Amino acid sequence: MTCNGETFPNELSLVLGATVLATALSVAATAGETSNETEPVTVYTGPRPAAFVLPEYPRSALHTDSEGWVHLNFMVDTAGKPYEIVVSDSLGHPDLKAAAIRALERTPYVPAKLGDVPLDAGATRKYAFVLTGGKPSVTRTAYRAYRGLVRFARRDDKERADEVMASLAKYRARNLHENAWLNLAKFAYYGKWGTPAQQLRALNRAVAYESEAKYLPPELFALAQLERFRLLVRTRDYGAAMLAFNTLKQLDIDDQRREKLEAVARQLEALRENDSAYSVPGEVQADAHWLFHLFKDDFALRDVQGEIAELKLYCQRKFVFFRFDPSLEYRVHDGGRCELRVVGNPGTTFQLVQW
Repeated sequence: MTCNGETFPNELSLVLGATVLATALSVAATAGETSNETEPVTVYTGPRPAAFVLPEYPRSALHTDSEGWVHLNFMVDTAGKPYEIVVSDSLGHPDLKAAAIRALERTPYVPAKLGDVPLDAGATRKYAFVLTGGKPSVTRTAYRAYRGLVRFARRDDKERADEVMASLAKYRARNLHENAWLNLAKFAYYGKWGTPAQQLRALNRAVAYESEAKYLPPELFALAQLERFRLLVRTRDYGAAMLAFNTLKQLDIDDQRREKLEAVARQLEALRENDSAYSVPGEVQADAHWLFHLFKDDFALRDVQGEIAELKLYCQRKFVFFRFDPSLEYRVHDGGRCELRVVGNPGTTFQLVQW
């Protein structure tokens, strides 16, 4: 790939090595066997837009030439109206979030159905805010930051890497392509000196929740998705890992890695079906919530340090919310795949136990 007359190397491979899935192969060693018995299945169809309502580009974002995107989680009721809208991630001017929510609120949906019966169901949507005119480009500043952080991470030169990160904190990306490269640069830093959560945040923004290469070269996009899958498995976010696996199946990946991916996916599906328990650490973020893809039907929150007000379940086939009771264990009854939203005081920590 060339940009401003320069060629972009595949230097991310210095960070994403051949052992990208090495830790993943052992995560489900205790998974049991699945049953070969079959049962009649009622066909479920998820909600889909009945029309497309484009968001208005906020003047505040236009005045600063700010591109960005907003990723939303929400429910759709039996009349096709979106509700319980939550911003799960966003990039760009803060006013883009309100514009995306307003557009979704005006969008009519065909409701989900179980057989012929309409029902409330969860959905996601991403709105991209892109300025027209001009060929998308990546500045030399972003390119050099990417190359520098990869090089300094390889050399274990944290002092120089910190200088680059400090400069990026003051730099505003010109477009979504540049944002993707800058987040790859940040991943190179966090991959060496950061936490898994920081690494995942950078990768999520580098791939921009896309299922195909849109802002990165295809080979780098695939490598970033592979590393993202590994991190999701490492942090035991197995529900999100399976969603990432579905994306990876559509990408151009060598046969050896594809075989490893499929082996991990089989182990995770077996883990989903058996009754073994595992825990995941959680922390309520600054916006007073924590989102997580549930992987099993039974769960409880333990070792709560702080205050949790309520729990919300965004499921394929229903939505429920309730006051949190630390003495209770919860079960999702025939609700399909669910996303749990924990609402509480920022900084509250806990263990999510699933079985």
